[in-house]
Amino acid sequence: MTNYLKYIVRSILLVFFQVFILNNIDLFGFMNPFLYVVFILILPFKIKHTPLVILSFLMGYFVDLLSGNIMGIHAASAVLLGFLRPSIIRLVSSSQSDYENKYAPNAISMGGKWFFTYAGVLVFVYNLSYFFLEHFTFSGFFKTIFIAIANTAFTLLAIFIYEYLRNRRSSR
Repeated sequence: MTNYLKYIVRSILLVFFQVFILNNIDLFGFMNPFLYVVFILILPFKIKHTPLVILSFLMGYFVDLLSGNIMGIHAASAVLLGFLRPSIIRLVSSSQSDYENKYAPNAISMGGKWFFTYAGVLVFVYNLSYFFLEHFTFSGFFKTIFIAIANTAFTLLAIFIYEYLRNRRSSR
């Protein structure tokens, strides 16, 4: 299967898994893992910025569309994630040689510490923007920060599991 086809299939599966399975998880009344963002995180390093932002928008848009939630919250947060991704890659990398010879970010090729620092920063930014857009107020500022941190931890746990299963299967 070509790489493009793998990414198309992966994006469709992640959107449907997010909408029909993960959106029905509501741990403690506010924690819901946003696993679909892993698609944006593991896109190839060499993807240009504009296609990255467009793909991010499309992932968020389809999650919004199929979820029946307030339109645009996932899309806006995913666009922010896609927009910041190249900067965060440069920020967490000690040099460009850390990633220029690699195809795509993952815990195996980049190392667990690098990948989860990278994923942690971007997932936190995603959750922060998502929950501030959802509440659309600063009156519960610290509560919203707490919810974003807790949801980031839950999403990172889901990403750990996803990466483990994906890398275990590809190493066979």
